[in-house]
Formats: sequence, structure tokens, C-alpha cells
Amino acid sequence: MKPTGKLTGFCLQCRQALWLMLVPLLASAAPPTEYELKLVYLYNFTKFVNWPDSAFDSEESPINICVLGDIQQTDLGSQLNGKQSRNRSITFQHLKEFSSSAKCHVLFLSRAVGKYQLQSIIGKITTPTLVVGETTDFARHQGVIGFVLDDSRRVRIEINLNHARQRQLSIRAQLLEIARTVYRDEERS
Repeated sequence: MKPTGKLTGFCLQCRQALWLMLVPLLASAAPPTEYELKLVYLYNFTKFVNWPDSAFDSEESPINICVLGDIQQTDLGSQLNGKQSRNRSITFQHLKEFSSSAKCHVLFLSRAVGKYQLQSIIGKITTPTLVVGETTDFARHQGVIGFVLDDSRRVRIEINLNHARQRQLSIRAQLLEIARTVYRDEERS
């Protein structure tokens, strides 16, 4: 499924959130980095992915966004702490190593995570977790959402609905509309 070119509600919300989160960065006149954009995406994913109630200890439990692996220096992660999404606060953690005790709802695996380590980590996840990565064909083969750079070096996403279902997640249509590629059961390779 490819975007239709019309500005969807999700796109508008993404742009608004991006603007609000990047205002401090724009004041310094430096353009946002690739990882600052990806962190904004991670935050916005929380608005368009549904987790089962069992993914949370209580109705007040936060949505935990975790990052594993090196990313370019940015303080945007700390700015996510305390933000709200779907009546839950956001917590951000930059993990040194993966542990299921981190209770990540969104787990971003940077390209610094090695292929063997990546497979091991994904195999250890037993809770409903939105697994996001940036290695080649990440969504197709391993994760739920993969970041890709287009020919103009703009950040885009690919989504694997089968992997989402396996993780007990549902993804709203607005997010699917902006994906460059959506992998479905019939497109398994």
C-alpha cells in the first residue's frame, strides 16, 4: 500500500508533533538529524499502534520507548519523557543491553546492533512489543516497522502486518497509509 498523496490526519498530526518537538532545534538553526526525526516517529507510532491491555501493568502505566544501540547524540529522547500519548505518559530509555525486564512497548534497534545480536534480542521478546529497526529489509524479515531512507535521504517506513499480529499489535490505517511498503501474509518471501 502506498501513500495516495493526500494529506491524511496522521500526516498532519506528525507534522504538528514534529514542529512542536523540533522548535528548540530550529532555534539553533541546525536542521534536525536523522535520529531526531526517527525519535519523533517513535513517539508518533504510539498514537497509531494498539497494544493489548495485558501489555500494561495498569491503566496508568506509561508507554515505554526503548532504544538499543548507538545513535547520534540527541537530547530529544529525554524531551519525550513525560509527554502524553493516548492517555498514557511516555518514558524513554537508552538501553546498554536488552533485558525483558525493561518492559519496552516500543523497541528501536539501531544499525549498531549486530545481526546475530539482533536475532537473539528479537527471539527473547515475549511481550507485545513494537520492534522497530533500521537495517536493510528489517520489516520484511524481522521487525514490525523498518526505517528506510529514500533516494532523497528522507526517512520513510515499511511495515510488516504479519509480524505485528504475531506480537499482538494492531496498526491503524493512518499509519499504513504513509508506509512506503506494507508487507502482508500473501507477500511472504
